[in-house]
Amino acid sequence: MVKKFSDNMLSQLYLGLAADYKALSKKSPALTPEQIYWTLYFKVYGELANSNSAFHELDYEGQGKTWAVFNAFIASTPLYKNNFAQLQQFRREQAIKDKLKKKQSVIFIIDSEPYCRHNVFFDWAMLNLYFSSLHAHHHHGGWRGSHHHGHSSSDSINGEGLAFLILVVLVLIAAVLACLALYYMLSQTLNSLERFVWNEGWLQAFITLSSMAACTAAGAVLGMLVVASPLSALILAAGINNPVGLVIFTTVCLSLALGALGCFATNALQKHLLKDKDAIDPMDACRFQLTDSEIDHLWELGLDPITIKCAITALREQMGEEPVPSLLNRLFTTHGKEKQALLAQVRQLRRGELEEITVDDMTFNLRRPQVMIPAYYYDAGNQAYVYHTANLYPQFNVPQQGVYMDSSHQHGHASMKPLSPELPPPYPAEGQQPFYNATAPSFG
Repeated sequence: MVKKFSDNMLSQLYLGLAADYKALSKKSPALTPEQIYWTLYFKVYGELANSNSAFHELDYEGQGKTWAVFNAFIASTPLYKNNFAQLQQFRREQAIKDKLKKKQSVIFIIDSEPYCRHNVFFDWAMLNLYFSSLHAHHHHGGWRGSHHHGHSSSDSINGEGLAFLILVVLVLIAAVLACLALYYMLSQTLNSLERFVWNEGWLQAFITLSSMAACTAAGAVLGMLVVASPLSALILAAGINNPVGLVIFTTVCLSLALGALGCFATNALQKHLLKDKDAIDPMDACRFQLTDSEIDHLWELGLDPITIKCAITALREQMGEEPVPSLLNRLFTTHGKEKQALLAQVRQLRRGELEEITVDDMTFNLRRPQVMIPAYYYDAGNQAYVYHTANLYPQFNVPQQGVYMDSSHQHGHASMKPLSPELPPPYPAEGQQPFYNATAPSFG
């Protein structure tokens, strides 16, 4: 079955390239930039032929996006950010074939695992699979002590005193629960308003606010109809003549507690129902996605949506495995402020306010390069690699009758042996010269 290239596959490809790039950069003796480039190039190349990889059955458009992610990643790395002009130098198909024949001299096997396996659901809790050597997790176990204070009954405590003691305990519990519920409801209200303002999931925000209001109202009704009578009796038994104030206070506390509980349950259900396995962050898809209107706006500004998605993935990786914290947490804690700064950059990227951004040691040039890219695309139907000229962007692709290459491979890697005579690549139209993007910077 032909698959589409999803944002989740983009994020896995980017993270896999980032992990391999860091591993190659730390090798001793140090590898040359060109060796690192070609190692990553053929890792992606073999990924398209690996039957265990989700990239194996991508259509031409999806494979084109795969190479666009690769190009965006390479152009953003420290080794290449100062050589971006060299990446734009045009080359002929023969340059690729020369490298294919010499690949054994520059390829360093990193691992045989694909970046994106079939039927493996990725979310950001799995981030350590890509950077296990970079993010060490230490789990400290401990026993939580519990202290039990026994209260022996006394014959001197009469029924009224016991009722008063029970009432005090209930009021204190209600007050504590109400304070916690009020904080949680305030936090969720601010989170929902933030989603409305920044268009980060208005439906999720609306459901959260609606469930909060409905459960709070239900709690008030339940308090008046069910709790008021027995509570009044307890108050009178404790020797208090006017129970109205305490009944109203307890009912308000109960309504707040049930409102927070209903909101919590609704949010948990939404995380399960609104989970998008194709998104950059499946558990919070709307916050890190580009809508169709945003993509059109980025095109109008001359920016590259694929590179912007790579930058968003890099920013999401900087946030760590945990979900994005609440707005209050991001406003009033040091760790939260760091994540708020990263989230603000994501929003700038979505609005097209940046033409370049640096994330950690990666520098992303977000402008759209108007170049054509020559590539070998894997045709699952013919089980062969087909060469044709296509733009980095599918809407400008010019499908061609390609040159096929042998796809027989072992362990999921293509042999890349030419089967056709040495012919120049086809032209997009009569009299029109095809353009070629550089496949690697020249360091010699």
